Amino acid sequence: MWGRVVGAAFGFIFGKLPGAVLGFAIGYWFDWKYGAPLAGQGGLNRFFAKRSYSRQDATFFYALFAAHGHIAKTKGRISEADIASAQGLMDELGLKGAALEEARAAFREGKDPHFPLVPTLKQFRRDYDNRSAVLQSFMLQLIALLIRAHRLQRAEFELLLTVAKTLGYTRFELERWLLMESAQLQFKRFKNKAKRPQPAAENKQLKAAYTVLGVTSEASDEVIKKAYRRLMAEHHPDKLAAQGLPEEMLAGATRRTQEIQAAYNLIKQHRR
Repeated sequence: MWGRVVGAAFGFIFGKLPGAVLGFAIGYWFDWKYGAPLAGQGGLNRFFAKRSYSRQDATFFYALFAAHGHIAKTKGRISEADIASAQGLMDELGLKGAALEEARAAFREGKDPHFPLVPTLKQFRRDYDNRSAVLQSFMLQLIALLIRAHRLQRAEFELLLTVAKTLGYTRFELERWLLMESAQLQFKRFKNKAKRPQPAAENKQLKAAYTVLGVTSEASDEVIKKAYRRLMAEHHPDKLAAQGLPEEMLAGATRRTQEIQAAYNLIKQHRR
């Protein structure tokens, strides 16, 4: 509607009645072309309306949940685990009311086989001015959503690779993140167990800790320390906040740094 109103007003100013008619026509085209995509983020925009980066935040979450729905659907059907994974993140973010419904709507829209995944991701990338820290956080969160539900199937991986390439990343970087995220999930499960693990399980936990840091057990202490410091710098909440990451995502960044710290501590303990 606003495209038609603004178009007619400017048209009248510059061309009187004929200009108003032409402006209205152009505005109608704008509303038809862009009105639905912008309205699709409406609930999320209202949720973030009182903060700076409101448009960016809305774009981040719309792109995230829509991409998750699109990739999850590519295997043929959305599983209960897929839905639980998406809902789990919505709960962590504290989405309620209109924002929660909009996030669910984004997930449903993403399930459409004709959903414009690449244009949506390009818009997200533009809105964040290609800030690598935010784009990487987006990729890691999307990977976590997918692997928390089940082991990735080939079709899902190929679509996830499309997401990575659209955001400027390579297949090598994606595969590395998949390994590290899977290891982090495994390490977290070991860490949350109350009892001391049996020797076999303890070895698996230690192996996962090395993978969390992106190194092997053969790496020197210096290499491991450098990897640890690099990851802590990459995922530090203050750095990500300065880059414009939605503040709802910062709690997850804090948990990630805590898990990196725990993995590093375990490795140091076993190297004494």
